[in-house]
Amino acid sequence: MAVHLLGIFSIIFFYLLILGVGMWAARKSKGGSTDSEEVMLAGRNIGMLVGVFTMTGIVYRLISVYTASTLM
Repeated sequence: MAVHLLGIFSIIFFYLLILGVGMWAARKSKGGSTDSEEVMLAGRNIGMLVGVFTMTGIVYRLISVYTASTLM
């Protein structure tokens, strides 16, 4: 099995670029809210129906991954 150095360097460059953009954005937004709910929802409410559907989807996905992993 050959190691593709160009691919490895490309992935490392990509992750460093994403890290750099994140650090730049964090410095640019000085004094903003650090509350995780504020960051995830941008100050909005998601409503009961959307929340129920989201949680149902997450639980269904977790159950399907768990049962698939136990079958192998």
